[in-house]
Amino acid sequence: MTPTSEFPRDVALSLTEHAAPRIHEFPQTWNRKRLLNDRLPLELRQFIALHIESLAQLEALLLMRRERGRAMKLGELARTLYISDDMCRGMLIDLARRGFIEGDTNGESFRYANTEETIEGLISQLEKFYQDRRVAVITEIYSNPSKKVQTFADAFRLRKGDSP
Repeated sequence: MTPTSEFPRDVALSLTEHAAPRIHEFPQTWNRKRLLNDRLPLELRQFIALHIESLAQLEALLLMRRERGRAMKLGELARTLYISDDMCRGMLIDLARRGFIEGDTNGESFRYANTEETIEGLISQLEKFYQDRRVAVITEIYSNPSKKVQTFADAFRLRKGDSP
């Protein structure tokens, strides 16, 4: 930044000192290829493929795990995740069917309920990866075709012996 009539010399210098570094100024130890193509461990990729269908579902699971001592109301969780109540209800029913959470009798509040140590370890590991390598986790979630979409697509697949 150069001093002008709008920016006196001392302001221009202070803005330059606090500006974000240019791409070529980032530390040479950063490996851009690793940041963009980072793969998760196989067991986490399998867990995501089997149990996590969306980012909202992952965030709901992790939030309920952090708040494991309290039941969360459906509306509260929907507002926190910025999704509709209906979408949230479907997602929570799916998580309950998988055994990660449990709901009350009227389906309006849910709490974390996983008791399996192996699954708990995977969820813990997934939470750490989500904090440290968010892009890799999100990429993995959305690289797997949704089970509903895959089932729909399979309905149109031609099989041997079928006539077009």
